[in-house]
Amino acid sequence: MQTRKLAYIIYTLLIGVIFISCKKQTTIEDQSADKNKILSFIQSSTNLNSSIPVEEISIALSETNLQFETTENSREKLAVAKLKRPLSIINEKSDNSLYLIAFYEPGETIRKVKFVSYDNLGLRNFTDLPKNTLNNVINIGTNDIDGLFKFYSVEGKFQFQLNFTGGRLGAVGNVTHYPKNTRMGGAGIVSQTSSSLKQKGNWMYECSDVYLVTSYYDASGNYLYQTREFLYRQGNCSGPGEVQVPQPDEGGGGGFPEEYEYARLKITQWSVGNLPNFLPTGSDGAVTSWENIRGKKVSTDPQGGHFTSIVHNSDECRCGSIVWFATSTSGTASAQTATATVKGGASWAGNYYTLENSAVWSFSQIFP
Repeated sequence: MQTRKLAYIIYTLLIGVIFISCKKQTTIEDQSADKNKILSFIQSSTNLNSSIPVEEISIALSETNLQFETTENSREKLAVAKLKRPLSIINEKSDNSLYLIAFYEPGETIRKVKFVSYDNLGLRNFTDLPKNTLNNVINIGTNDIDGLFKFYSVEGKFQFQLNFTGGRLGAVGNVTHYPKNTRMGGAGIVSQTSSSLKQKGNWMYECSDVYLVTSYYDASGNYLYQTREFLYRQGNCSGPGEVQVPQPDEGGGGGFPEEYEYARLKITQWSVGNLPNFLPTGSDGAVTSWENIRGKKVSTDPQGGHFTSIVHNSDECRCGSIVWFATSTSGTASAQTATATVKGGASWAGNYYTLENSAVWSFSQIFP
C-alpha cells in the first residue's frame, strides 16, 4: 500500500515538472515568434534606410524578454523590451534605460517600431519601468512614473520627448524643422529651385534649422509657454549657425515637426449657461462644467490627432444659497469631434428652474 502511494506521489510530481517545462518552452517559442516578427519589420525598413543596424538590434533583442502592454482604455497592444546594451544609433547617457517598442494593430500586424530612452532625472532609483508605463505614456496621457521619455525612430532619429511630473504630462518637446530656402506651390516663390529640394506637403526646402520646440502645460493640461533649443542645421546650406529665429506658438511656430504619437489629458472648462437672474442677491446663476478630455496626438492624423475619451469631471453654479444639482451628464468622443451635455436645476421661492446645454469641440481646439 505504501509502495503504491509513493509511486502515485512520484508520478504526480513528474507530471507537474513536465507541465511546467512545456509551459516554459511554449513561452520561449511565442517570444521567438514575436521577436522574429519585430526583426522582420525592422529588416523591411532597411529598404528605405540602410543605416539601421539590424544585426546589432537582433543581438540586443535576443538578450531580453518582451513584455506586452495594454490597458482597458487602449485599443492597441505594445511589445516592450528593455535592451541590456546600448545601440550605436542612439546617442544617450549611459545610465539611461533604453527600450524597444513595437506597435501592434488589432490584427497582430506590427505597424511601427520605436526606441525610447528613459531618464529618471534623479527622481527615482530603479532600473526597470513598471509594466504598462510606456502604454500609459503613449495611449493614456497620465502616468505614475515621472521622468523624461525620449522617442527615436527605428533608424535612431530623435523625434520628440515627453516630460512627466507629478503623474501628469508637464512638457512636450518636438524636433521641428524650420526651412531657410522655401517656396510654396503656385505663387510666392522665395527660393530657387534645386534638385536637392525636399518636399513636405506643398512646401519644399533645401536647408533647414532644426530645433527642439518644447511646450509646457499646467496641471489641467492648459498651454503655458514655449521654449526653443537649436539642435543642428540640415540640408544643402550655405553656412553654419542658425538661419532664423522661429516665432513662439503652440504647436511649433509653423515649422515641420518630426513624426510624433502620444496621449494627452486636458481638463476643459465650459459655460453651461445661466439660471434666471432673480436668484438670491450676489449670485448670477452661472453654471460651469469641467470635462476630462483625452486625445492622442498623431502627426499623420487630420488636425494632428484624435479624441479617445471624455468623462465628466464636475460642475458648479454661482447660485448663492440655492443648491444646484446636475440631473444628468454625458459625453461622446469620436475621431476629431467631442461633445458634452449637462442638465440640472435649482429650486428658489417655490419655483424649480432647469438648465440644459451642450458643447462641441474639434480636436485642434482642445489640443492645438
